[in-house]
Amino acid sequence: MLNTRGILVLIAISVAVLSVVLVATCLILFESESSEPNGKYLIVVSLDGFRPDYINETITPNLWKLKREGSFGKMKPMFTSLTFPNHMSIATGLHEEIHGVVSNTMYDPKYHEFFQKTNDSYLWWDSGYSRPIWVANQILSKKGHSATIMWPGCMSTYSGYHSDYQIGFKSSSSEKEMIKTYENHAKQIIEWMKDDQKPANLVLMYLAEPDQTSHAYPPFSDEVWHAVGLADQIVGILLNKLIENNLYKSTNLMVVSDHGMATINESLDLSKTTDMSLYSVEKASTAVLNVWPNEGKLDQVYEMFDKLASEKPFKVYRRDEIPERFRYRHHRRIGELVLVADDHLELCVKCWTKPGKTWGNHGYDNDLMDLRALFLGHGPDFQVDFEQNESFYNVDLYPLMMRLTNLPRDPRYKHNGTFSVTKKFLRQSLQSYEY
Repeated sequence: MLNTRGILVLIAISVAVLSVVLVATCLILFESESSEPNGKYLIVVSLDGFRPDYINETITPNLWKLKREGSFGKMKPMFTSLTFPNHMSIATGLHEEIHGVVSNTMYDPKYHEFFQKTNDSYLWWDSGYSRPIWVANQILSKKGHSATIMWPGCMSTYSGYHSDYQIGFKSSSSEKEMIKTYENHAKQIIEWMKDDQKPANLVLMYLAEPDQTSHAYPPFSDEVWHAVGLADQIVGILLNKLIENNLYKSTNLMVVSDHGMATINESLDLSKTTDMSLYSVEKASTAVLNVWPNEGKLDQVYEMFDKLASEKPFKVYRRDEIPERFRYRHHRRIGELVLVADDHLELCVKCWTKPGKTWGNHGYDNDLMDLRALFLGHGPDFQVDFEQNESFYNVDLYPLMMRLTNLPRDPRYKHNGTFSVTKKFLRQSLQSYEY
């Protein structure tokens, strides 16, 4: 029979063992929390041409709520600050000169043709190295299934891979039709996320507003504010579907844009101011144009544009003279000459008439504040009421998306993004991992 002293010894040993077990359990739980996101799903929604300063409590109540309850930042686009190139930079983490989508209307001297926006061929989209996040999610994770809706480049293949679920771009003829389309998209997203065989854990979706309206009307005009409100309404449709299906609390949501929007008050029509028989050029109304002089005419065409640039607010660069910070030299689709307008001028060939004296456009120097893009992060793995004041680029979203989908680092794929700033959008326990 144990005496009192023996009993006390046994109690002390039991307490010590129990303490060790509790500490070990806490360490395991802490380690688990540190290494894996709490969110089961990641949805990325792109609102084309949405400036961060469009968010306000009255016109954008859904985005305002996401900002208050999540993380917010003003993101730098890549140069050129155009739609297709920047959506590819977000998706791949690569600079434009690496992924090769250098313009919305680019020319390829290898194929001897201009790109059409409806062209989904891998020859235009897959550089041979590009790995969009929706492909990475399926390659690097045994349980990863991706869905893409109208995202530029999502209907192409990359090294033979594409997302498990796809919906290509389709324009809407009216606001009513657009709302109905995105109501259907929201329903489809829920079905994909709840699929028994291949539940989608990653979804990327694109919306053309407010950019579409902003090319006719200036930022902060009544027409653009209406388009901003429409974009917010469509985000609200998705949020409500997530709530109705008990998926809201387990979903990380990123709302981003590809670029901001500058106010334009002047057009320069190259068909009226230059001899177009000497060169080929993209047919667009934009801030940046790639020029291809006829054989043997490079110097003559350069001098013609250089003279015009002394009279009008734009710059002409030979390809090897393009500022290094633009990271826009090393691809065959970049013109032998590149025209870059100042932020109030639009370059065009046979310009179209706008409704008023000012309107919006983009493509300019990506350091301009008017070109800053939106970043919102909301969900179980994002900080609450956090605003990032450090500078970051959209390629830095790639390692962030990898972290949120719990993908392992892959040394075979060297993206251009860094995680040092964007990781601060996340709760503290997810910031220690490096990509």
